[in-house]
Amino acid sequence: AQTEAAEEAQMEAHDNSLVQDSARIYWDAVRWGDGSKAASFLEEPGMRLVYEAWLEDQKDATRYEEVQVLQVQIEPENNESVTSVLRKATAYIRIKSYTLPEQILTSQTVQQEWYKSATGWWITWEPPTD
Repeated sequence: AQTEAAEEAQMEAHDNSLVQDSARIYWDAVRWGDGSKAASFLEEPGMRLVYEAWLEDQKDATRYEEVQVLQVQIEPENNESVTSVLRKATAYIRIKSYTLPEQILTSQTVQQEWYKSATGWWITWEPPTD
């Protein structure tokens, strides 16, 4: 029989792998301008259309040269929560992109927040207010 600590470590490794794979698929979709695929990583269906429109606007200004998931940090499970968030994670992403019309290549590392609900892992995203 596995100990509770071993089960937790196994679950954490599994969640880490899921977030890494999901982040890679999400960023590939962003890179290639596939708004509906990228939006599918938002849990709230109403936000998906808002996100798709936002990403479509971004596509005219930003081109992604390379995107790489560097690391994922999984937080401990949230057992005593009254919210639907079971666990949180932070993905660290290296992005090489350029903006139009300047075409100056930039490289940056961004943190992307993910959360786990009963239905899977999702991106934390708020529409920009500018």
